[in-house]
Amino acid sequence: MKSATTQSPLAGRQRILEACTPLFAESGFHGVSMRDVAGAVGMTPAALYYHFPDKDALYLAVIDRLYQDRVPGLLAQVVVDGSPWERLERLVNGIVQLNLTDPNLLRLSQWILLDRDPERTRRLGERIVGPFLDAVSSLVSGINDDIDPRWAALSVFSLVMLPFHAAGVTADLPGFRQPTREPAALTAHVMQMLRMGIGSREVR
Repeated sequence: MKSATTQSPLAGRQRILEACTPLFAESGFHGVSMRDVAGAVGMTPAALYYHFPDKDALYLAVIDRLYQDRVPGLLAQVVVDGSPWERLERLVNGIVQLNLTDPNLLRLSQWILLDRDPERTRRLGERIVGPFLDAVSSLVSGINDDIDPRWAALSVFSLVMLPFHAAGVTADLPGFRQPTREPAALTAHVMQMLRMGIGSREVR
């Protein structure tokens, strides 16, 4: 029988990423050790280091895998036929649905925002945040050229993501409509806010 270090490198790498994704999603970068990952995968720490030189490389690979499996199709919503508003609504709805169907991705997005390591945040910005900002900025520019498209793009993500990130503290507040129960309502609300904001030519 082949040992962990002599199995297919690709197969071993995928097995590690699948096993440690929920660990990082639950506890973040600092809450997970390489020994934790090795235990979850069922291999020795030495075998784990055969595939990933350090925890930074492993963490970034986890996030890369999640986003690369899902984000290209989502960003494709901005290049298909339709007006800028129609394409923006498809993108907003896609982000809402992604948050609902992939809790690991949602939790990791929270940890990404909390990360304070300069090099890690730079790389995460380039790989994850940058492509989203580019896509939304291009749509905003086609709607209203009187506002900063990059700031507007950040506002779009704030409107979509905060209801999910704050779900725990708002769950019992009277009158609050949970996005997990009303995704269509959240999409409609975000689009209403955007039409009142970036759709207005009176923005200063």
